[in-house]
Amino acid sequence: MLGLPFTALRRFGAIMAFAIAAAAALSIAGATPAHAASLPPQGLYEECAPSDQAQCAGELTQMGTAGFRLALNYTAWYGDAAQIEAYAAAAQAEGIKLIWPLDYSAWRDPGSATSLADEYSDLAPDCDCADNTAFLQYAINLVRSLPATWGYYIGDELDPSQAASVRQLAGTVRSLDPAHPLLYVGQGGPTTLGNLRPFAPFSSVLGADVYPIGQDVPTSYVGGVASQVQQLTGAAHSRSAMVLQAFSWAQYPTELDAPDPRWPTRPEMLAMRNQALTADPSMILWYSLKDILASGDPAGHWRDLVSAAFAAAPGQRNASIRGRIATAARRHHRRRRTRRHRTRRG
Repeated sequence: MLGLPFTALRRFGAIMAFAIAAAAALSIAGATPAHAASLPPQGLYEECAPSDQAQCAGELTQMGTAGFRLALNYTAWYGDAAQIEAYAAAAQAEGIKLIWPLDYSAWRDPGSATSLADEYSDLAPDCDCADNTAFLQYAINLVRSLPATWGYYIGDELDPSQAASVRQLAGTVRSLDPAHPLLYVGQGGPTTLGNLRPFAPFSSVLGADVYPIGQDVPTSYVGGVASQVQQLTGAAHSRSAMVLQAFSWAQYPTELDAPDPRWPTRPEMLAMRNQALTADPSMILWYSLKDILASGDPAGHWRDLVSAAFAAAPGQRNASIRGRIATAARRHHRRRRTRRHRTRRG
């Protein structure tokens, strides 16, 4: 089987103003389809610093209006305490739960190191923490009681050799907030089981990302990865997640020399989603809103994603067709009976 290598770039900073303006102009006609409630919750990776409240509010509205219910914002700690709380309140108002990112390596660097305060300089004065251990405690205490909190992202495509440090982080977070789950996402591919198994024992939700479009890999590959994730989570009595492609490999030229770097089409996104659904994941995340907004056609790619993400699942479509046929038959039967009654009365 072909591998699907991917180590996401963590590029911080504001998204270009023209992309935000284009995204703000997007709208999806009508409300979220009723059948979306029977799909697993879906969400997006994004990058929006809470220090820019206007940008964050616009992106949360865009996601919430479309029906997305989860956001994993890599830059969620880039703001002071009041800005982070305001960001969470805006998410809650849009019906979105936040997966707080703890994937940056400094979160796994306990003790006397001060790298967290150095990285999150806007939050550091509110924390006034002496080291990373105190900063981690402050951050979890800041968000654990917020209604928008889903849980925490404890790792992202790490080498299995990092499992011990992630286990330690997971234990600390659970001691501070035992009420919320922990998500770990590893790389899907020919070594999915090997990539994920070391992290399974301490992850409430275990997921894999798989990005086949542009690599001459069929979308059916997603189903195989999803099945492997389900195998692991079943044995660990945890829940599974899938991360699917909403970007072009052309946006990451140093990450992979893809033979045909391009955006997934709407049918390809739908096929990936349906393949993921075969393994009954507890959530589906799409990577990423940032890449959609920075693309040459943010409106078109957003429409494709929303249309694919919230289309009826294959079984639901079949049931819907059967239901419409049955309804039509009942109506036809009633019309025939009515005509017969009228004939008899006449």
